[in-house]
Amino acid sequence: MKPKFVSILFSILLFAFPVLAQKPDARGHWTGSIDVPGSPIEIVVDLDQEKDGKWKGVIAVPAQGLKDFELSAIGVKDEAVTFAMAGIPGDPEFKGKISSDGSKISGELTQGGANIGFTLQRKGAAQIGSGAAKPAEASSAPAGRSVEGNWEGALDINGVKLRLVLKVSKGSDGVLTAKLDSPDQGVPDIPVSSIVQKDDVVKVELVKIQGAYDGKLNKDASEMSGQWKQGGQNLPLTFKRTTKPLGAIGVWGGAARST
Repeated sequence: MKPKFVSILFSILLFAFPVLAQKPDARGHWTGSIDVPGSPIEIVVDLDQEKDGKWKGVIAVPAQGLKDFELSAIGVKDEAVTFAMAGIPGDPEFKGKISSDGSKISGELTQGGANIGFTLQRKGAAQIGSGAAKPAEASSAPAGRSVEGNWEGALDINGVKLRLVLKVSKGSDGVLTAKLDSPDQGVPDIPVSSIVQKDDVVKVELVKIQGAYDGKLNKDASEMSGQWKQGGQNLPLTFKRTTKPLGAIGVWGGAARST
């Protein structure tokens, strides 16, 4: 089975204000599951509405270590609620309906051509913001040994390789920023929440997919070896610096193997 950062999983949360008799309120904290036959997937969704009327929301999938994934295309009209997960393979989209008493949302998840039912129960007020990214921090790299640049590597999960490209830039203030590509999943530019270099040690955090990488540069800063952490698993991962155009990257010099 081909590994994925995130598979079919998602949910909604709504705010626990008193339910209006004529119009159910979608705001709040909601818990429930996607009705995968024989193996329901737990999801948690939070939905809230800002003063200007704009909706915001996040979703968590505990079984996959996914937390505070920002929802997109959120729509609420009367009892109908829709939201999506941008950047996830299969373009998952949820379409649901709030029950007349405002206690439940039920509907259908569409992802990659498949349609699966889901159900959510209201559990309280929306809880958005607990997984916010850390403030930017300037790096401290020895001369000529900055992690800035493009890096290629591959995770090896039970014999199946998942290629990764880490793209690192540094601003005039010394703060590093980065994005991650997953070519085998067709997912580019996964946002890196935080990347900090202290001497030869590099720490990367990706809040959106609940992933992290701790690596260390070799003597000539051409290779970075460390551990990829996600969903309760730790996998060794080696990146190698590349000067090839990103569109031409097809041969990967590094691999991580599960133990």
